Amino acid sequence: MNVLVTLNSLILGGCQLNAIDLAATAEPHGVRSVIVGYRSTIPPRGPSLLDATDERGIEVQVLDASMATNSAGPALARIAEEHDIDLVHAYGGWDLRPAFQGPCRWGRRPLVQTVYEMYVSAQTYPHQPLIVGTRYLLEEQRKARPGPVDLISPPVDLTTDTPTHDSTDFTTEFGLDSSRRHVVIVSRLDESMKELGVHHAIEAMARLERDNVDLIIVGSGDAETRLRALGAQVNEQVDRPAVTFCGAMHDPRSAYAAADVVVGMGSSAARALAFAKPLIVCGEEGWYRTFTPDTAPLLFRNSFWSDRSEPDPVDHLAQQIRALVDDADAREELADYGREFAEQHFGLELMAERMVDVYARALDGHQRRSWYLDLPVEVRPGISWLKRTWEERRRPAGREDRSSSGTAPAGADDRCG
Repeated sequence: MNVLVTLNSLILGGCQLNAIDLAATAEPHGVRSVIVGYRSTIPPRGPSLLDATDERGIEVQVLDASMATNSAGPALARIAEEHDIDLVHAYGGWDLRPAFQGPCRWGRRPLVQTVYEMYVSAQTYPHQPLIVGTRYLLEEQRKARPGPVDLISPPVDLTTDTPTHDSTDFTTEFGLDSSRRHVVIVSRLDESMKELGVHHAIEAMARLERDNVDLIIVGSGDAETRLRALGAQVNEQVDRPAVTFCGAMHDPRSAYAAADVVVGMGSSAARALAFAKPLIVCGEEGWYRTFTPDTAPLLFRNSFWSDRSEPDPVDHLAQQIRALVDDADAREELADYGREFAEQHFGLELMAERMVDVYARALDGHQRRSWYLDLPVEVRPGISWLKRTWEERRRPAGREDRSSSGTAPAGADDRCG
């Protein structure tokens, strides 16, 4: 089976790493994947997804075409013809049109959609097979759409992400004291979705009332400058280097290995459990919960994420960090439980087998008519554009459109980890 895998970004993100790991792991099962991404999405500084693929020995075709449908669609269609593609697998719920209008046009090939965001965009196609990474979305979408829906958790390679991984090089490079407790965050430092949790963790260091605990932050992004400035303020306030920034790492395994406690969401939280690290799950809006046998069902159902908030999130986070760094026995118990949970719920080999099964069912059950049934999804953007244009022409001159001022388009935030 030949599969065209399309990535909506070549930044170092959980969704993209999941895609390449699943593609590589599916190969022994008879799946040959051709992976493509867009040159325009390569970050201007620091490591990109291409560094990770080079290290793994995985080839990614980088397209110079624009991500616009009228440019990307034909480019993807040409690649599909060149490689005798049987099925297209698109990652990212908000950028599916080039695959639908290109290699899958007229229903020539089935389109499998993976949505590892925390919502399902209106741009997904209801009759095409859908993979979600969150149990509540599985329950919701099975009721709401006619096409098949499967749950494949963002995978973790349990053979490389292990409790025995060596952290010596990492601690030496950044001058970390092994006698101190290390709270580690591995995350994009982006304004969208990620910044608030990192911000709260930095502020928590000033309220922790522990001088033997350091916060180690691995990642980069558009909020990095502000977060580094906040870290410098906290370091000055506590009169010690309590917060250390390490920049982006295409292979952060040694950072996880150096942790005594991990604060994270999504894929990063899952990896922390694989490394047998006590975990505090970080919500998007300032909500924090320690991963325990009691909280595990809810946290796993929500894919280690929440959109809830709390009255004093910084103090709440500081309390949970304090409880873990003060109790070595609790850390050991949660470490063992977390590793066992990872082995049972999101091992890479198991998730790849599930994906191969989705591919097989998508090919066996594919009908061209499903493509035509999903054409109304293509009509919606045009209707929205016509409506906006009509309203703008009717609006009196000089009146400000406050509905669009300073806001991003719906679904523009990438929630892929």
